[in-house]
Amino acid sequence: MSGQSKKNLMTSRRFWLAAALGLVPTELRGQVAILESVAGSGRGGVWRLRFRTGPATRMKAAKATLLLHLAEGEAPGGIEILKPLKGRAAAAPQRDGWVTVTLDPRCAQKLLETDAWLEFRAPPGIVFHLPSQTRFAPYLVAEGGR
Repeated sequence: MSGQSKKNLMTSRRFWLAAALGLVPTELRGQVAILESVAGSGRGGVWRLRFRTGPATRMKAAKATLLLHLAEGEAPGGIEILKPLKGRAAAAPQRDGWVTVTLDPRCAQKLLETDAWLEFRAPPGIVFHLPSQTRFAPYLVAEGGR
């Protein structure tokens, strides 16, 4: 192996070792916050959820996924977001009755910054578990950086 090849290999190894040890600057690393729901209600197909956002208030959301568990009905193809920002969100069934909903990052950011309620409408006949059913409580997974 030539001297230049060894040098490139060592530089590459040092970089990956530094990354593995967390020595890469914070702005280059992604962050993940798993936020539990602390309050919720459902009435007439409209669901309201509030999440413990304290651990992620300084996060800049790049991606957000809502995890819901079905109590009744089939997983919807999507839900209508009413608050904090109006819009449509795609939903997909997962194992054991869980449903993932892809939220717009701007909606997630609003939830993180203002500790707002997430309000959405699901198709008729669908019932989700609320935070009081801790085994199946909703979660918000926010991914991003500072």
